[in-house]
This record gives sequence, structure tokens and C-alpha cells, in this order.
Amino acid sequence: MESVIQGYRLSPQQEHLCRVRRPCREAGWTAQGRVEIEGPVEAARLREALERVIARHETLRTTFHWLPGLTLPVQVVGETASGYLWIEHDLSGLVEPEGEAALERLAGEVRAASFDLTRGPLVRADLALLSVERRVLLLSLPALVADLGSLRNLADEIACAYDDGAS
Repeated sequence: MESVIQGYRLSPQQEHLCRVRRPCREAGWTAQGRVEIEGPVEAARLREALERVIARHETLRTTFHWLPGLTLPVQVVGETASGYLWIEHDLSGLVEPEGEAALERLAGEVRAASFDLTRGPLVRADLALLSVERRVLLLSLPALVADLGSLRNLADEIACAYDDGAS
């Protein structure tokens, strides 16, 4: 029994990235945003806010599939918000500038890692605790999914969803 994949064509920008970046199956270009968080934050509530934002946006639930005979993939939208990676890092034991250097190393490692475009997850969130009053949220997605503008919008929506989840 053969499964049927229903997908959507790539946007012109996504097509350009796939043609420039060969092979396109290896998501080598990462869009990454850094959100500085001052003051107390509840990590579980922040994670729930991210889940709500992913649930609202199809592009954040999208994977890419190569069909026989096609050189470019199609986009397939997933049903649920389960396709993300959330990792918490405690860097509070490091004294400045070591904490900031560790955060920069982490950001570089995440940018250098490949996303599995077919299986996902394609959203990665790293929450780094630098001190009781300072955290940094690194949002990383393949460039096929996000750019600078969409990262800004994503950060804004997560902040709003976090505020809406306040008790």
C-alpha cells in the first residue's frame, strides 16, 4: 500500500535557496534569533507559549518531502505542534565573560547543525540561564522556514502568548 503525500509548492524564495544550496536536503543554512530576557521567567510557561504559537502557524509545523521525479521538495504541513526541540542550559555557574562565551559557542553549534527537513523538528528553542535575572532564548530554524523578519515576529508572538498565559 502506497501512502499519498499532499504538499504545497515552495515559495520563490524557498526555491532560490534550494537551487543555491545543493543538496537542498541538508538544511545547511540556519536562521537564528536571540531574545534577551531580563527578570524572572517561568520556563514551563515560556515553553507552553512556544507550543501555542507553533500550533497557530502552519509554516512552523511544515516539513519538506522529495517526491519521485521532482528536483525540489514539496511542503507538508503537520497537524500538531509536537515538532519542536526545547533544550534548557544552565550557564549560571560561569562567571562573565565565560557565560557569554559559552552562549556564543552554543549558538554556533546550533547554527552548524543540520535539521532533518523531512522528519523534523524544524523549530529549535534553547533557553540559557545566565543568572537569576537573565536568560537568553535562542530560536533556530532552517532558512527554508524562517528569515530575520519572521524570527522577530516569532519572538513577539511568543512574548504575547507568555503574557496571555499569566495567572
